[in-house]
Amino acid sequence: MWGAYFITLSVPIVSAIEVTIPLTAPSGAASLMGNLVSLSIEQDRWTDWAGTTEPNTFFNNILDNFIQITNTPPFVRIGADSEDHTNFSYDVEVNVFSC
Repeated sequence: MWGAYFITLSVPIVSAIEVTIPLTAPSGAASLMGNLVSLSIEQDRWTDWAGTTEPNTFFNNILDNFIQITNTPPFVRIGADSEDHTNFSYDVEVNVFSC
């Protein structure tokens, strides 16, 4: 007569893992190039990032902080994949800000 056998595995469930991240790099760590980080912003959201009637101070502060930390401004590319479906018009008026 054939019998049915069931095997029960007991596996502990991990609910949390504690990770400590040091504030400074180890002395032997390699330096990263400042231009390692870049931004790609969708064209239809560019005015949210740059600002329309006045500069977006939050975004400008992020860029300034990044420059202070790395001594290099990040590359910013406007368009992501929207260049595939964007129409350019010379008639669009924009505000130009100096940062």
